Amino acid sequence: MNRIIKIANTAARRMQLQETLTSAITILFWIVCTLAVFAIIDRIVSAAFIPWEFLGYVVALGWVISIVLVWRRSRHDRFQSAAEVDQRMNLHDRIGSAITCHLREDPFATVVLDDAISVVEEKEVEKKLRNFFPITFSSQWVWIALLGLIFATVFMTPQWNLFPDGKDDFVPVVVADRVDIEASVDALVEDLQEDETLRDALSQELSALDQAAQLDVSPTDLRREALRKMTDLQKKLDNLLNDENALAYKETVRRLQALELPRNEQTTKLATALKSGNFAKAQQEAENLQKMLESNQLSEEERKQLAESLKKLGEQLTALENANDALSDALGAAGMDPNLSSDALAAENAIKSNAKLSEAQKKKLLEMLEAQKQAANACKKLGKACKKCASGNPSEFASMTKQLEATKMFMSKAEAAKSQCQKAGMGMCDKPGNGNGAGTGGNGKGNGGKNNINETETTTVANRSPVNTIEGSIIARQLFEGGLVTAGETNATVRETVLSGQRSAQEAIAQEEVPRQYHDLLRHYFGKLEKIAESSDENDAVSQD
Repeated sequence: MNRIIKIANTAARRMQLQETLTSAITILFWIVCTLAVFAIIDRIVSAAFIPWEFLGYVVALGWVISIVLVWRRSRHDRFQSAAEVDQRMNLHDRIGSAITCHLREDPFATVVLDDAISVVEEKEVEKKLRNFFPITFSSQWVWIALLGLIFATVFMTPQWNLFPDGKDDFVPVVVADRVDIEASVDALVEDLQEDETLRDALSQELSALDQAAQLDVSPTDLRREALRKMTDLQKKLDNLLNDENALAYKETVRRLQALELPRNEQTTKLATALKSGNFAKAQQEAENLQKMLESNQLSEEERKQLAESLKKLGEQLTALENANDALSDALGAAGMDPNLSSDALAAENAIKSNAKLSEAQKKKLLEMLEAQKQAANACKKLGKACKKCASGNPSEFASMTKQLEATKMFMSKAEAAKSQCQKAGMGMCDKPGNGNGAGTGGNGKGNGGKNNINETETTTVANRSPVNTIEGSIIARQLFEGGLVTAGETNATVRETVLSGQRSAQEAIAQEEVPRQYHDLLRHYFGKLEKIAESSDENDAVSQD
């Protein structure tokens, strides 16, 4: 009897699965049709209005719920499935009769059950059940794929705007007022004056910027003057980040990266700190090693090995004095003998007397040569100081690492100050307003989670290499004072063009469409151009009077 019941249950499950699959495909077909129509309607107008992300969640949830409901509704009981087996396989109600009589024990029920089993064996009902109750996919899948492609194509296209309202799309501009400008300048000056080293190095520029914010002029003139002084401040910071001391520090860090880690575990941390440019940690590790040498923690043999390892590390540092690869490459790129890098005096004379180099190239090479000399001297001193550590005198090494760490901190603060200047300048520029634009996009939303981040000690070294500059296309021209040259026409159109170009440039800077290295150039250029346009307007008005 279990055999008959299993046949009926299998038929019931296959019928339930087939009905659910057919209904799911049909529902999906109408969903895709509706989405395709909605996508076309959404693209016809000038601005998208359908919340596709929310709609996608709702549609997906609705489809899943409908599948669950169809699955529950299409469930067949055992008697219905037995009757369906008898009908499809032409068994003349054998399976249905056997299931009806399976609880009875009279002779008639026994005969019915034996007859059903014999028919099942004779016609191989179990093997043929899959053929009479197949699981098939509807041909609607083809239409679903086609409509899905149409929906994706329409969805990825921009707005068609088949019914324009005749109004020009523009982004309203909000001009920073006097309060905003003064607040930006005051905040920047206050932050930079908190650090003693930056305050001393930028005293003149900070004073000029502070005085510019106190001028009794219009907001436009105040903004222009503040941006000009802020540009001067950024130039000074650039000079500090690229002067001989900064270049020497960068070259020293580059040379220290070539250190080979010693096999002695106790000195490996010191070498690693020097190699990564973490001079504060290097000073601490040197002090720890010195304490170990002076304490009774080590045996005499271990103390000798530690001192020998420090001496070898000092020899490595001393050897870095002659690591002039960067200078050799620069001299080779300039068409000079790379071997001159080993003789600083000869290299200096050769650079100064080379007629093929421009003055700018000579200046860069001489700056690099001076940085190489200072870096070589620093490596030499570090090597001697490291050897003295092995002899029980860590003071010189501590002095060297403290000086390098101070330079590192100063450069970090200068970089941060430069970033502050750029942000303050952007805050004083014209900003896009909150008007309703015609854009079709929205805020991007990532689907990822949070990565597990482990902090590691790293260092970044910026190298400057001279290049051979040749004549090329003109990318900029010098702007001369004296007003705009006009002949018999008003300057109003010219001034409007200048202001329009200035707004476009400021918007491009605010939206980071222009590379960062050109921000200062654009602000300075349009500031000068606006001032000249205003002076030309005044001259034109005087001449008409």
